[in-house]
Amino acid sequence: MGFYVSSWSNEVRQQSLSDLRRNIGHLDMVAMESFFTVPGQDTIVDKADTAALNAIHQYKRKAIAQISNFSGNDFDGQTVRTILSDPANSNAL
Repeated sequence: MGFYVSSWSNEVRQQSLSDLRRNIGHLDMVAMESFFTVPGQDTIVDKADTAALNAIHQYKRKAIAQISNFSGNDFDGQTVRTILSDPANSNAL
């Protein structure tokens, strides 16, 4: 399994995608940083990299979506608690 991160900057995204394409033959699945919490809200934003998903599917590999709660310089546990403690939000997730 490999981890794919593309959200930091366009330069990081291009390098990550290049690395993924070069190494995907050695992987059986890829965990992708795809969804992000919004600090102070009960919202998750979809930022899945479709180019990476296309490469993963082209090589018939499995993709696992990760939800990131990193905000600024730290992890935002309160937003995750808010989402998971509400049955409607938890079911939507």
